[in-house]
This record gives sequence, structure tokens and C-alpha cells, in this order.
Amino acid sequence: MGFCPIQPAKWKQHGGETKPSCPAQAIQTTIDCHNSTASVSWTPGVGAVSHSALLQSSDGHTYIYNSTTSSCSVTNLPCGQTYSVKVAALGQNCSSVYSTGSPVSTAPCAPQNVSASVNCSSNSATVLWQSSQGAIYYFVTATSSNGQTTNCTSTSTSCSLPPLVCGQNYTITVMAKDSNCTSASSTPVHLQTAPCVPTLSGVSLDCSSGSALAVWSGSGGPDQYYVSAVDSQGGVLSCNNTQTLSCTVWGLHCGRTYTFSVTAAQGQCTSSASNTLQSQTAPCPAQAIQTTIDCHNGTAIVSWTPGVGAVSHSALLQSSDGHTYICNSTTSSCSVTNLPCGQTYSVKVAALGQNCSSVNSTGSPVSTAPCAPQNVSASVNCSSNSATVLWQSSQGATYYFVTATSSNGQTTNCTSTSTSCSLPPLVCGQNYTITVMAKDSNCTSASSTPVHLQTGSCRPENLTAQVLCANQTVALDWSDAPGALQYMVTVSGDQGLLQNFSATASALSVSLPCGQSYIVIVQGQNQHCISQRSAPVLFRAGPCVPSGLVVVQTSCDSAGAVLSWTSSAGADVYVVNGWNRDGHTLSVLTSLSNISLPKLYCSQEYNLTVSASNQQCNSTPSLPAVLQTGPCSAAAVSAVLDCVSGLAVMSWQPSNGTALYTASLLDSSGSSHSCVGVGSQCNISGLTCGKNYSASVSVLSNQCNLTTTLPNSLQTAPCVPVNISVTSVCANNSAVVVWNQSQGAISYYVYAVSSNGNVSCQSTSPSCILTHLTCGSTYSARVVAMGNSCSSAPSPPVVISSVPCQPTNVSVNVQCANGTAVLSWAPQTGGVQYLATALSYTSGPLYCQTNRTTCTLQGLQCNTVYNFTVQTSNGACDSSYSSTVTGGGVPCPPASFRVVPSVLIGQSQLLRAYWSSVNCPDSSYLLDVSGSIQGDSQSLFEITSYWINRTYFETPVPCSSTYSASVRAQNSGGTSTPSTMVTGTSVPCPPLSVTFIGSNSSAVVSWNSSLFATAYHVYQNSSHGWIQLCNTSQLFCSVTNVSSSSIMVTASNSAGEGAGTMDVYVLSARRKRDLSEIEMGEWSSPWPQFTVEATSDTLRLEWARVEGAEFYSLLIQEQSSSSEPITLTVRGEVSVISKLKPATTYCISISARSFYSPGNYSEPQCVQTKALR
Repeated sequence: MGFCPIQPAKWKQHGGETKPSCPAQAIQTTIDCHNSTASVSWTPGVGAVSHSALLQSSDGHTYIYNSTTSSCSVTNLPCGQTYSVKVAALGQNCSSVYSTGSPVSTAPCAPQNVSASVNCSSNSATVLWQSSQGAIYYFVTATSSNGQTTNCTSTSTSCSLPPLVCGQNYTITVMAKDSNCTSASSTPVHLQTAPCVPTLSGVSLDCSSGSALAVWSGSGGPDQYYVSAVDSQGGVLSCNNTQTLSCTVWGLHCGRTYTFSVTAAQGQCTSSASNTLQSQTAPCPAQAIQTTIDCHNGTAIVSWTPGVGAVSHSALLQSSDGHTYICNSTTSSCSVTNLPCGQTYSVKVAALGQNCSSVNSTGSPVSTAPCAPQNVSASVNCSSNSATVLWQSSQGATYYFVTATSSNGQTTNCTSTSTSCSLPPLVCGQNYTITVMAKDSNCTSASSTPVHLQTGSCRPENLTAQVLCANQTVALDWSDAPGALQYMVTVSGDQGLLQNFSATASALSVSLPCGQSYIVIVQGQNQHCISQRSAPVLFRAGPCVPSGLVVVQTSCDSAGAVLSWTSSAGADVYVVNGWNRDGHTLSVLTSLSNISLPKLYCSQEYNLTVSASNQQCNSTPSLPAVLQTGPCSAAAVSAVLDCVSGLAVMSWQPSNGTALYTASLLDSSGSSHSCVGVGSQCNISGLTCGKNYSASVSVLSNQCNLTTTLPNSLQTAPCVPVNISVTSVCANNSAVVVWNQSQGAISYYVYAVSSNGNVSCQSTSPSCILTHLTCGSTYSARVVAMGNSCSSAPSPPVVISSVPCQPTNVSVNVQCANGTAVLSWAPQTGGVQYLATALSYTSGPLYCQTNRTTCTLQGLQCNTVYNFTVQTSNGACDSSYSSTVTGGGVPCPPASFRVVPSVLIGQSQLLRAYWSSVNCPDSSYLLDVSGSIQGDSQSLFEITSYWINRTYFETPVPCSSTYSASVRAQNSGGTSTPSTMVTGTSVPCPPLSVTFIGSNSSAVVSWNSSLFATAYHVYQNSSHGWIQLCNTSQLFCSVTNVSSSSIMVTASNSAGEGAGTMDVYVLSARRKRDLSEIEMGEWSSPWPQFTVEATSDTLRLEWARVEGAEFYSLLIQEQSSSSEPITLTVRGEVSVISKLKPATTYCISISARSFYSPGNYSEPQCVQTKALR
């Protein structure tokens, strides 16, 4: 093999020329950690046909790969080896020397023989493995069954993982790492952590079996659980060897408290004990049960010796009919009240614990008193007044005891073993209360519900009868019979009448047929019995009332009459009585049944009666017979017409009696109207309008007919006007009303009504003119015909529309840009069309017509004054013109307007305003500028230019001021509105209180702030003019090699730089020291303590002198304001701050300063100025 010389030479071999290859250069090798592939690249050697790469591992293995390019790859290199790299260039006949590259290493080998163990108490794990070739350190990963990961790193072959999650199966792998690569993971091993501590969720006692079911929750699936139950005496019971989440502990003792817990076991590990739960077992049974019964109230008292562990006891009594009664007690006895009667009860007692009850303990049975007898009834024997008592059998009864007590306290008894008993004869007329009690060997029941028994009534005594003539009755009276609830009265007459009556009292009033003699007896009666009869009594009734009265008038012109009637039983004589409404009376006595009456009054109604009489009584008068005597003629006849309704009221003075009257009205054509009345008047309707009627009244009866006629005629109201028509007169706002002639009319009245007022007129002819109509009104017009005494009803209405009103509230808005004018006005009632007009002296009129309240006029000429009017029309009439509104073709404000801050004039600044010209001939312009000086709302300025023809103007404004500017245009047509407002701020005023602290070689210049300033400038006056020394936003500046007499300070903002201050106050340094050696803030002064006195617009501050202070700086800030604070420099220890707002809060900070340091500001102290009075 040949080698390439440094300087290549040509030589011949076997008669030919050979070129040896040069070595490869720039050897680079990279390793792919994942697949152990080495990629070798190089710069090919000159003359090389191919290259050969050689990799030799640290364990002596060699790997060679050839390539005709500038790289090659060596795959599947063994892990954990370091490889040397060499590349040889291969020529046609010989190869170059090897070029050596940097060594490379493959990834470490995966760890082998991995094992893991767990610490049961801490759940930490230790992982072990064999060393891996090429590894620098190892990375251990433990992944739980639920996906959680835990790691640890180690440079040795073991690693301790931090505490793992309990009850998890972890998969553990180990990877080896060097500086570049990571090995594949080791073969995984599995590790089970210690089981999790279970959670005991409940313990359920089975009281009957003495067992307990423990239930818990756990995780991780341990091999088994172990349940422990420890009682209060130290005894232990358990259950185990179960993989479920419940377990039953048997053999629990009564009356004890057990503490339960559970642990989990997994492999070699057991968890800690769970939470504990306590449970109380059933108490031990009660002993020595004893029961007593109270016969009177049915109460059973049960007592016992308590069972061990009992919290309380429950006593159960069960009756022979199956009902159960329970009482509970925390002591050794309890009571059951109101037990049903007549029952035998079994007795049991259970001891109650916290969770369970003991088995029942049985006592001796007991019995309650017999039940009170039910459904007691009693009946009396009326003949002997003895009584029989019955009842239903009572549960638990051996025999019965019956008691009967009278209303006066007498007592009678009987005893029976059955359900009935007979009482001996009782006293008559008594109300007995009867009760029954049941008895056994020990108790007596309560008394039964009492029943009442009434014995038969005693015989009535002392009967009397008294005839009462006034009402044809007999009053019977007797002594009270004991026991009688009512009385039976029997009356028999001599004509065979037999009547029975009943009464609840010892007196009775009986109506009996008249004209007979009677015998009466009385008997007492109650619910069951009737007494013996009383002694009889005899009496005679009064005569009967006469009947069948007939009265006959003898003739029409005579007032005489004959009265007859039917004879009355029991009557001896008759009395005839008569009377009329005027008080005329008559009275006649006769023994006959008819009589002739004397002369009576005319037109009178008489009532006639007859009464019968005997020695005992007078009868009541008979029903009256009515006699109407002949009529009297009518008097005071009158006729009155109601004009509104057309009703005629005919009236007269009626005569006595009930004669019938007929009133009549007769017109000239023979037509008649009438009405009939029985009083003093009647009404005639349906009369024709505009007629004359004669009036008369006739009196009618069965015998006579008399007529009275009025001397004067009656005239009806005129007829209602018809065919109404209206003609409007627009010129004078009036209306002509025309109609047909009305019969009976002598004049006419016309009236028209509207919401704006009423108008009227009168006429003797069928037409009339309504004047002074209100404009824009709608009238409802009617016509009334007038007679001598009556007027007609109003005619049907006709509508009148007056001339519309002239428009009001006319306003005009001239649009300068397009030469239009928009007129508007208030709507007018009745208006349906509007005409707007614009007139000028220099151009023709302009019109627009609309049915709305606004209208636009086109074609207005600029620089022309117009008179605008509006007219209203309702279709028939036009209103007068509205008030004239004057307006012109005024120019628009300039479209563009700008303000440019310019040069200084003293401390003021000149503003230059520019604007565009308006498109309107002969226009001039006015500039308005207004603002506030130095932010003071009380210090205002307003500047107005004169009217000019050019489009620019200059005006000065004060420094530190805000301003607003606008421009207006005008011509003979008027003045435009202001242009768009331009606002701005002028240059700051010169800073005040300029202080020069130090010497000409080095000094600090300070000053007070200037309103609206954003920067400050310090200048030095030199032979070359003003030279700027510093530009700052602070309130001080350090200068060197400057004389205080050549200093000037200015302030600037976006508007420019303001005038300067050359009034400088000089403070010399107390000691010589190069300012460059002192840093700002090195000297820290104390904060001065100051006092404040306030007025409405000033604050006076005073403070004690601070050692070393050359001057003081004040910051004054208005509270709740965003404006910049005011900064003042004060020499001395007193300062007065003026021009403040009243009733405003200001916050003040103070700083003590020297020419070396500005010092720090104190905490703000706030004070309020006083309010103005």
C-alpha cells in the first residue's frame, strides 16, 4: 500500500502513471442513542476513490465499513462501549494513512437483575440492580396501577424511592445514563405496597342474636381484613379471613359497650388499625315485674328491677281483646293511664339500650274495673207509677246496683245479677234520675250515663172559666199538676159540639162558636201517662156577629137608603153604626133585622156595620156594607201644557167619593183627545204641535153625568224646524243658517256649540246669520222655534266648520350649504293643507304646499333676506297669514379652521388662526378666543376680533393658559353658527423662585414648577449668545463653571418655549467641597413638622427650622384632582399659599433641602379651606 506524500510527485510503475490518495480530513462521528448507530462523516482526501471507516471498541472488537461517499453508518454497535474512530482514503492502487476522529460512546447497557422490596411501615421502597457498562448514573421509575409515577436517581446500584401510595401494585424499571444517552429500560419488576388503612363506615347490631355486622371501605384489594371488637371489660371478639368489606362478630354480651376497628393484610404487610366505632349491645332483661291497678281511673302502675346496660325500659300491657298499651321510663317504674275497663292484661317489660332492646320479662296479669253499663233505659207503669230498668251486660261485671233519685232528692234502689231490675211504685209527677253500676270482687264501675224517667202527672185542681166578650173567647185556669208536661182540655156544647185542646201551662184561652152553652174538664199529661179528670165547669158564650148586610140607595138625587141583615144566634138586640171620611156618623138600636137610614151627604162613601148583644156580651161589629151617595159636580178645573214633553195636565177639585172624571181637549178641526181619572188630575198626550185646544171635565156615576168647560183655549208648542242648511262666509268668518217655517212659531233661536265657545242668533224669519265664529272650530248648530208660551225641541244638528286659524309657532331653519329653508309650525285644528311662502325684495317668491307641519323651500339665494309666512286651508276657506318670520341666506361657518401657536410677546404667546373662505359673496369673519389663566377658574379671558374680510387673524393669549377658539361668518343675510372648536394650551410662564446654590465652579440651580410645563431649560449668557446648559423635566439642575448672574431658566411644552427668568436667588455653600464628591441623596434631612391655618382661599404654614436646611420645597395637591401639584420653594419657616378654592381639601408635603441634596418629602397632611359665607 502506498502513502500520499506532502508534495505529490509523479512516477511510473509498470510503465504507467499512478496518483496516490491523500488522507481524509475533518472526521466527525455521531451516535444515535436509541439504535446504537454511529454515523461517520469526513472531507474526502484528494485522489481517493473510496474511504474505509474503522471503529474499535474498548473491549477490542473492530468494525469496518467502506463508502464511496463522504460518510458511512455503522449499525447495531454493542452498548456501553467507547469507540476510537479512524478513516482511510482508498486510491486505485494504495490507501492513505488513517485519519483519527474523536472517540464516541454508545448508550449504557440496560440494568440487569433488578429487584425491589417495600418497608411496610413507611411504604418506601428499595430497588437493587447489577452495574451497567457505560453507566454514569441510574434513573429508577415506579408506576402505580392507577398511573401515578415516582422516581429516584442514583450513581450506585441501589436507590430508595420516597413513600409510595398504599395498596398499589407498582411496576419498577431502571435506566442507565451517561452524559449523552439513556439506556433502554430494564426488565420491569412488580412491587405490592402495604395495604391502605381501611375506613370503618358502620357497625350494625343484631340484638336478637347478640352479633354485630362491621362494614368498611378499603382500596388496593388486600388479601384479607381483620375485625376486632373490645368490650368495656377488656374482652376481645373478632372475625377475620375474609376478602369482602363486611364481617360478623358473634357472641356479644348483653349490656356492654364494644369498640370496633379493622386492619388490612397484604402479603407480609399489615395496615394500621382503622378508625374506631363504638356500639352498645342490648341491655340485660328487667327482673321482679309487679303491677297494680287503680279501680277509679284505670291506671296500671308497673315496677321492676332494671337490667344491666339499660338506658330506659318499656312496659307493654296487652288486653284480653288484643289491644296493646306501652309506657316508657328511665326509672324503675311507669304508669299506663286510661286503660279500657273490664279487661284482663298480660304484662311484659323490655330493657332499652342505645341501639337494642332486651327480650321481654313477663309479670302477673291484672284486671281493670268492670265497664259502666251501657244503653240504660227505664219505663214507667202509668197505673201504679212503678218502673222497670234495662241495660246491656258490662264486661267484667258480677252483679249490678240500680239507683233512682227524684227531683226532690228521694232515692229508691234495686240489685240484680241480670240486665234488668224493677223499682217499687214512685211518687206521681216526679222526674227521676236513674243510674246503674257494675261490680266485681274488687272494683265498682263508674255509674252509667244517667237516664231520666218522668212518673205520671197528678190530677189538675181548681178549674175556672171566664168568658171574654171582646174577642169571643173563654179563659180557662187551674192549679199546676206536678209532673204534667201539658194539659188536655175537653169542651162540649149544648148543640152537640165536642172540642179537645192542649196546653203546656195551667191556663188556656179558647175560641168557641158563638151563641152556645158549654161544659169543660182538664187532665194532666206527660210523655208516658195521662192523669185523672178534673171537676167539670159550665159557662155560656156571647152572641154571633150579624152577617149578610145589604144596603140599597133609594134614588139618584136622594141620599136615603135601607139596610138589612141575617139574624144572629144568641142575640137579644142589634146596634147599627155608620160613618164617612168627613166624620159624619150615625148610630141606631133595633130588635129587628132591617132599618131605614136618615138623609146622607152627596158624593160620600159610607161604611155601615151591625153588632148583636145579649146579657153576657156584645158581639164584634159585622163586616161593613159600603154605600156611595150621588156625585157632586167638578170644581176648579184647569189645563196646563208641558212644553218639553207636549203633555197636557188636566186638574180639578174632586168631590167626596170615588166618582169617575173624564177630561177632554178638542181642536178646531174636531179632533179630540181625552183622559179618565178618579183623583184630582189626569194627563193627555199625543197632542199635535202648533194647535189651539178647548178643555172640559165631566163627572160620571151610575146615576149622574156633569160637565165643566174652561173659557180659554190651550196652545201647544211650535213644531220642530226642519230642512236646516248652512252656508259658510269665509271673508268674515260667519255662517248663514236657513230652514222651513214651523207651525205655531212667532220667532226662532239659532245656537252653535264648539269646544272653543258658543255663538247664537235670533230671527222672526226662517234664516239667521251666525257671526264671530272662532277660527279652526267645528260647531254643532241647532234651531229652536219660539211660541207665546212654549218653544219647540231643538232641530237635528248641522255641522259648521269655521275658517282655519293662522299657523302659530312658525320657525325657520335656513340651510346655508344647499340654499334651502325648512319651515315648521304648530298644527291647526281643522287644517287639511298648509301653504308656506318666502318673499324678498330682490328675488321672486318661493312656495311649498303640504298637509304636514313642516315644509322645505328650495332655491334660496345667499346674501338675501326673506320674509316667511304660512297659511292654513280646510278645503273651503283659507286662514290669514301667520306672523312673518325673517331669515336670510346666511353663510355656513368656515369648513376648515386651525390655530397655530406663534412667537412670544413678553410672557404671552401669539396665536395665529387660519380658516377657509365660505361660498357666499360679501362675507366677513369674526374670531372668538376664550380661556382660563394658569388653571384658575376665576381668572378667565375672552378675546374677539373685529369683522374682517381676510381668512386669518393673530391675537396674544396669556402664558400657562388653556384656550378655545372658533370663527363665524356673516353677510347681509345673517351670521353663521360657530365653526368647529379648537382647544389648546399656551407656553408655560417663566419659572419662579430660581435659586442658585453653590459657587461659580459648581452649583445646583432649582426653581418652582410652571403650570403646563413638560420640560425646563437652563441657559448661560455668553459672548456667543445663550447657551443651553441642561434640559430636564425635574425642578433642579447641576451646573459648573457658571456665574449666577448669567443664568436664565425657561419652561416649555408642546406649544413652545416660554419666556425666561433671570431673577436668581443665590445661596453660597457653607464649606468648600467638590460637588462631584457628593452624591444626591447623601444628606437626608428630617421631615419638618408643620402647622396649618386655613381661610376660604389661603393656607398659612409654619414649621420649626431644620438643622442644615438652606431652603424648603412644598408640594400642594388638590385632593380628588388629576391636575399637576403646585411646587413652591420657600426660604424661611413660614409660607402663605393663596388663590385656593373655598371648601376644598389640599394635601401638603414639605422637604428640607440644602445645596447638596434635595431631601425627602414628608407624608402628605390634608386640610380643607373654609367655605364662603
